[in-house]
Amino acid sequence: MIHVVGVDGCRSGWCAVSIRDEENGLTVSPPVINPSFRDVVASKAKVICIDIPIGLLDGPGRRSCDAEARNQLGRRASVVFTPPCRAALSIEDYWEASAANFRVTGRMLSKQADGIRRKIREVDSGMTPDRQALVHEVHPELCFWALNDHEPALSNKKRLAGRHERWQSLRTVLPFQPEPPRPRDLPHACAVDDYIDALVAAWTAVCISRGSAQRIPSQPEMDEKGLRMEMWFPAV
Repeated sequence: MIHVVGVDGCRSGWCAVSIRDEENGLTVSPPVINPSFRDVVASKAKVICIDIPIGLLDGPGRRSCDAEARNQLGRRASVVFTPPCRAALSIEDYWEASAANFRVTGRMLSKQADGIRRKIREVDSGMTPDRQALVHEVHPELCFWALNDHEPALSNKKRLAGRHERWQSLRTVLPFQPEPPRPRDLPHACAVDDYIDALVAAWTAVCISRGSAQRIPSQPEMDEKGLRMEMWFPAV
């Protein structure tokens, strides 16, 4: 039996979904909320996939994994944003953080990146090169692209149609009912799209444990902490 976990950030912490890969099939556990990243890595899982940037640029340029993900997603490329530099993580004020990011990278900090900057900081502070053997970065939209025969999702995940579209993709690999859960069926402050993103991250963790996953780029760069800047997704 192999135990893996998929994780997505939510308003109350980290939405985590465990899957046990056993001889008689997959067992998917209900979502749980972990208050901190430290709780996530204490899960005793063999593989953890998390929707958060791991490895950050400390100079001009862009992460190759972000550029390749945008290229694969085509019309939905905008869902892949550029993470902040490490120097901007500890600054609370958005405009000050954005100015710091501009001094280092030559780019202002996007509102999307700023929205999860504290979670990026939390993960970055807990990551080491050795821990990357356990914890892997994923982008849910890239994972769904892989599940959907290299076609990006058509609808925004915040909309009902988008949630149903992604749920049907998950049903091709996981033992689920025809309809996605309702918000009231999930833990407090865990949105349905958070849960769906955690699920596709968990499926990617299954693929990594089975040796049936891919990463971009094939030869990732390393940041100043020695962290590989890469994204994982299921192999087709």
